[in-house]
Amino acid sequence: MSKDICDILRDHGFRLGGSRRMAEKYPDRIKVGVDTDWDFYCENTVNNHLIMRALGFEKIDAKNRSYFDNLLIDIYNHQRFDIQILTRCNIECYSRAFESIDADTFIGRLWKSSPTRDQSIPKEIFSSMVRDHFNVLFQKYASANDSIPF
Repeated sequence: MSKDICDILRDHGFRLGGSRRMAEKYPDRIKVGVDTDWDFYCENTVNNHLIMRALGFEKIDAKNRSYFDNLLIDIYNHQRFDIQILTRCNIECYSRAFESIDADTFIGRLWKSSPTRDQSIPKEIFSSMVRDHFNVLFQKYASANDSIPF
């Protein structure tokens, strides 16, 4: 059933992100299991909010937004399945930045479930490192037409 929802999301232009997308790009380096969550991202539009609501997604109450990168608006979770959607203010810039990440950088610096991740780094510190990495990428991959709140 979760695969059906993922297919609907993709059919409506929601883009796969996270470790599942990286596993598609680097199948010899990044392995995910059937129990790995699904991460998607989309532009923050009324139409996308209607689609999410119809499919059973709810906005999470993110009390600490200091870990949000500069393009992240909100996070939505599915009520029954391990699927998350991040709404963003500029998915083209985000997509250019995300797709630029090589396997070594993802495994070594950005993947919270990486088998090589230093578990002694507190989650909050790790989250802020990931946020900062992405914010630098956004500056690098922003085009003249992008509206990015730096």
